[in-house]
Amino acid sequence: MGEEAMMIYTWVGKNARPKEKFFGALKSDLIDREFREAPQTITINEGEETGGFNFVFKAYRDFVQK
Repeated sequence: MGEEAMMIYTWVGKNARPKEKFFGALKSDLIDREFREAPQTITINEGEETGGFNFVFKAYRDFVQK
């Protein structure tokens, strides 16, 4: 598996309530534990998205629209 496959991204919207942020972090942690902490977990706040992060979602949208 490539390094990219070993990452879990959690995106937090700017209007997310504290409870939603908490449950998002909890879910990321559960997935991390399920994979025996092999993946790296990365939290990205809305407005701070990286080029690579945006590329993944664009590629997914393009795939779904085919």
